[in-house]
Amino acid sequence: VAASPRRCHETAVRVAAYVLGEFGFLVAERPGMSGEEQFRLLHQHWHNANSITRSILISTYAKLANLYEECRPLVAPVFARCKNSVQVEIQQR
Repeated sequence: VAASPRRCHETAVRVAAYVLGEFGFLVAERPGMSGEEQFRLLHQHWHNANSITRSILISTYAKLANLYEECRPLVAPVFARCKNSVQVEIQQR
């Protein structure tokens, strides 16, 4: 996955988030690509991401939480921190 390195281009993180959010279920049965692994892969880029990328990540996290029960405890704290964000785009997601 293009977003594997700890530091990668912002566009690569956006594309990876979109693709995993829409089609991640197709690879979830492969070793190392569970819903939890997909979340961890994307979330390692959270702290370096701008608000647009974070908005895409939040949408992907919601999809992962709906598809994979093991992702819900991982996603919940992220949503809790974002609900009071000063950035409206992140708040609304």
